[in-house]
Amino acid sequence: MTMAKPKTELEQRCPSPPYTRWDQRVKPVLLCHLKRINGKSLCISLETDDPEIAKRHMRLLVPMLIAKGRLSADAGAAKVYGPKKNGRLRVKKLDIEVRRLNTRSEAEYGSAAVATAKRWRCPVGIIHYLAGRRPALHAGTYATRRMRARERGKQMPMGDSWEHRRQGGRYFYWNGKVLTARLHIDGRQRQWPLKVIDEEKAEALMAPVRVARKHLHRAAAEALNCELGTNAAVTAAAARAGARARLARAIIAAGGPTKLAEFVLKGPHEEVDTDTAQVTPRTHIRSDVQFESKHGLNGWPPNNSDEPAKGHGLVIKESVREHELRRAPDSLIHKAINDTYSESESRKLKPPNVREIIVPVQNLLRDQGYEASGLHIQELAGADRHKSRRRKPGATIASENRRAR
Repeated sequence: MTMAKPKTELEQRCPSPPYTRWDQRVKPVLLCHLKRINGKSLCISLETDDPEIAKRHMRLLVPMLIAKGRLSADAGAAKVYGPKKNGRLRVKKLDIEVRRLNTRSEAEYGSAAVATAKRWRCPVGIIHYLAGRRPALHAGTYATRRMRARERGKQMPMGDSWEHRRQGGRYFYWNGKVLTARLHIDGRQRQWPLKVIDEEKAEALMAPVRVARKHLHRAAAEALNCELGTNAAVTAAAARAGARARLARAIIAAGGPTKLAEFVLKGPHEEVDTDTAQVTPRTHIRSDVQFESKHGLNGWPPNNSDEPAKGHGLVIKESVREHELRRAPDSLIHKAINDTYSESESRKLKPPNVREIIVPVQNLLRDQGYEASGLHIQELAGADRHKSRRRKPGATIASENRRAR
């Protein structure tokens, strides 16, 4: 095997192991450098400057790539770092852990991947590559990117409204002997009495409010990454307006005051006008969602039904304007599938199968300005990571109830 001639001073002083190379962009660190079967190169940081530790990481990565069919068994790297007799069992155990990791939700995946990497004493980047997933970036990463964009002269929005703040905990509490809803909006705690006397019923009643509030927070966070006046900002503003409408619907359905729903629909400060793509005050924007105190909420279709909500004066009409929907990426569809299953679990409903999940996922994507075909959603819902969220094939709920009788 012929090695490449050393080109840098570091390579001359400390030669890198076979099929690795030095990366000196920040501090010296070794990278794996492999050529896969499809002809593309694979470079993953080994997160070390010790050649012996780098070899240990390569002896874990290369056998896994061969087992998954991404690296040829006749390749030079396979001869150097290929699996030994006792190494095949190790590869099998790691493959099982990676499969289990793929069943985790987006919220759980990041910490679970770090824990897996610590157990196997390998870089977390190797685990991410084998699992085929990436964790969500930290909020501080996006803040740094926006700061650098402003330094380059771009007009980036500021995340200084109540929509950008999370709300944790339960959305209700006992006020004496009365169950009371609790929602933090615009720096104030908004409350109203719930017409239930059981905590389980209160949880089911406030679950749509909790999901809608998280959905609005996510839409507001995604809008921060869009430069003002661009088409991306227009789409983000439409998705944010849809998230506000969803929260307003949930508040009214939970018996909340109409003034609170009206306040949520107005939105804070200023928005990007969807017609002119300019930053204008909120009072000059023609919204897709109109609120009338006598007739309720107008202008946004509900998630599950076209019928008005009973007992709340909720009137639904067609949207005033239709926004152009973009094709949703797979990561966003997987997130919508996870949200749908989580909402079913919180409301103690039967989890939808791969056919029943199409409509609720499309509604979630539409609220964010995206679209996806039912066939594609069905294919992604059938992935291994979502199988554990559904009922196992066999007896139905109706048959189980009949047996119980």
